[in-house]
Amino acid sequence: VYHIVAISGLHLNIFIIACAYMISKIKLKGFKKALLSAFVNSMVALLVLIFTGFGLSVIRAFAMLIISLGSGIFSRRYQGKYALSISCAFTIIILPCSIYSVGYQLSVLSTYAVLISASIIKRFKDYSVFKKLSSLSIVSVIITSFMCSAFTLIPMVKSFGFLPVYSFLGN
Repeated sequence: VYHIVAISGLHLNIFIIACAYMISKIKLKGFKKALLSAFVNSMVALLVLIFTGFGLSVIRAFAMLIISLGSGIFSRRYQGKYALSISCAFTIIILPCSIYSVGYQLSVLSTYAVLISASIIKRFKDYSVFKKLSSLSIVSVIITSFMCSAFTLIPMVKSFGFLPVYSFLGN
């Protein structure tokens, strides 16, 4: 159940997007709406965190979510790489042994790979070949999958002794 609900916080983000959509329908403006959103999303995320047994990947996603919500409240631009760094520092300070967890390493490296690939994909949008949405989507999936496989290669091989051939397609 933990793995299904907490794959590097993906499902946590799905719950939060659903809550954000519902909150967007409420007729509040500016700061009040940001506070309501931060409170509701924090509570939903906390429930997911509890439900998954405080898994390290969910703790990382939760910390990144809190940073994102804080940036919304204080009208600051959210920067994923900084949020990942802060959430990693927070997790390692609170749970120093987490640095040895293969699941945590894979979660952090995969998230970093996705953030890096997003910045690469932004550069591809300018090329006329990729102006069509379908070709950009295919290239985006390939780049993100390659980056995740490349960034997690060392911990995978070190921990499991091999890299599954299907991991690129699985990503």
